[in-house]
Amino acid sequence: MDNDKFSLIPPKTEGSSPNSASIARGLLICLVNLSLSFLFCFTAFGGVQNLESSLDLGDVSGTTAVAILYICFTVACLLGPAFIQKFGSKTCILAQELLFGVFIASQIHPLVYTCYPAAALVGIGASGMWTGQGEYVSYLAKKYAQNKGIEEQSAQGLFQGIFFCIFQCSQVIGNLISSLVISSGGDSKPSDTTKTTLFTIYCVCIAVGVLILIFGVKSRNALEKMVDSEPSRLSNVIRNEDAKNAVQNLGFAETMTLMIKPKMFLLLPLFIANGLEYGFLCGDFTNSVVKNSLGANNIGYAMAFCGGMNAVSSLILGKVSDSLGRPKVCLLGFLCNSGCVIYLLVCDVASDAYAVIFILAFFWAVGDAVWNTIISAMLGACFEKDDVQAAFSNFKMWQSIGVAAAFFYSDYLDLTVKLWLVLGFLVAGIVLYFVNVFFFGFEKKRVQNE
Repeated sequence: MDNDKFSLIPPKTEGSSPNSASIARGLLICLVNLSLSFLFCFTAFGGVQNLESSLDLGDVSGTTAVAILYICFTVACLLGPAFIQKFGSKTCILAQELLFGVFIASQIHPLVYTCYPAAALVGIGASGMWTGQGEYVSYLAKKYAQNKGIEEQSAQGLFQGIFFCIFQCSQVIGNLISSLVISSGGDSKPSDTTKTTLFTIYCVCIAVGVLILIFGVKSRNALEKMVDSEPSRLSNVIRNEDAKNAVQNLGFAETMTLMIKPKMFLLLPLFIANGLEYGFLCGDFTNSVVKNSLGANNIGYAMAFCGGMNAVSSLILGKVSDSLGRPKVCLLGFLCNSGCVIYLLVCDVASDAYAVIFILAFFWAVGDAVWNTIISAMLGACFEKDDVQAAFSNFKMWQSIGVAAAFFYSDYLDLTVKLWLVLGFLVAGIVLYFVNVFFFGFEKKRVQNE
């Protein structure tokens, strides 16, 4: 596939052509198609990931497999921008979706020498997928704002909210599928036949997502036939004799250079906190809280509810942040997640405590929606266009460090210790975020220099 750098549409100028409205619709279609592709693929992958800590996979440890995945993701994030600029976003996303299929298929007959390598490949591929997604949605939002004549910050919130609303529906669908299939088996412990049926359904979901990506998401060449493209820095680099080395350097150098700048460095604890709370939700909340209270057959229903609330919250918060401002919304996310953690530290969850479980799932979902939607929106809006890839690469790298840590220590630490770790990073993250806002002007409007 061709390299698609997402130079989609020229900035809106006085007397722009009458087809600006159709261009804006085209941008929304690109957004929705990409979101639907992620929806189907993460319906499968998310459903499997949520069950890894509770399914019997023989000699394979599900939590170890997920930890390997996120460790590889962490390391590969340094190469995220290079992957995108060398191969193109669509190619990277397609490769990752196919690797999802390989990982899920390896669970049908789980073996150490197939499941763990498949998990590692998924982790490596995820860096290109998420770096490309972050830049793509941010760029679409920027060009949408230019064509509609609205503030870019508003468009960023809208587009990130739409993407994560559709994307988070994967939690609803994936977990409902797992609950219905496992419940239909009739046994408290899923049989091999039940697990094979479940993983086969998930593989079909992957196939649908891949087809939507191939036929519904335009590559750079196809987009350039529809609109004029904006010359990008990469096109100048590629014309260079040292193009190959330049692209490789972009991955390491830009990610590391941006990381040590105060505006990015002060965000790192928040990124880690996001990873820790998400890892806790997928691993310990399902296995140590929901399973102990409601039973394994209700894990999917609880996580489906959580995913549904996450989807609705993402859409609402993407727009609410325009009027309230991102700092206030971030504070809301902190209060929701930390409130759940404190409750679990202070109170024991009784058997059959459906109300408590679903209330916790609701507030945890709102908190997670804040981090997913608002962090992505502020990275797209607050960093210069040349730093956007490196910003998303840093976000995903440190987020994945948190997720990997949560899954790695899941089998070794007491639940109370894990809760204190999540709370500690949430506090550090929100405090340093506000230091960034008040002392470094992080949330000030980015200067448009394009």
